[in-house]
Amino acid sequence: MKKQWLLSMVLILVLAGLLSACGSNNEGSAGSDGEAAKPATVKIGLLKNVTHAPAFIAIKNGYFQKAFGDDVKIEVQAFDNGSDFSTAM
Repeated sequence: MKKQWLLSMVLILVLAGLLSACGSNNEGSAGSDGEAAKPATVKIGLLKNVTHAPAFIAIKNGYFQKAFGDDVKIEVQAFDNGSDFSTAM
């Protein structure tokens, strides 16, 4: 039961991280000096275990890129354990 609770909390944190990266900029697509704005970056952190396999498959098949669009850069960081994941957060 504790493992399910911990897994649920980790997944909630991952989703919260993903959703916090989703925002809008009311300034338009160009910066104040007329240059094009940098593409947004979404950072996804995953644990290297079978419970996160669906996310790895989604990344490999391009589902996240398709959902966020071509103007968003996706960075994936895999972690060996929850402590490293928490430290990165």
